Amino acid sequence: MSSPVLSRDMQEQCDLTPGGVHVGSFDGPLSWRMAMHHLADGFKTSSEKDFYRTAERLQRASKLPDGALAADYSRKALAFLVHIKPNLAQSYDDDDTAEYLITHDA
Repeated sequence: MSSPVLSRDMQEQCDLTPGGVHVGSFDGPLSWRMAMHHLADGFKTSSEKDFYRTAERLQRASKLPDGALAADYSRKALAFLVHIKPNLAQSYDDDDTAEYLITHDA
């Protein structure tokens, strides 16, 4: 099993380096809780499914204007890839994801 998003989140949230007090140290108990939450997250409630379907609908409805900055597109695409897509009830394969990102302005 691979979860690059979880890995990145764990590195950012569990790092005790900020402030320089514990350089190279990480919060093990927090990372364990995050991993267990991620593993148990296979089941989504109806309200969770509705939330992410609504997020997808809002993204589809809010098109970026012509000439929008690449940074705006990147933020919108990343939000879809990291937060919305992994939590939708239906899955997107690679082709569906590419089509979504291209035709729906992310």
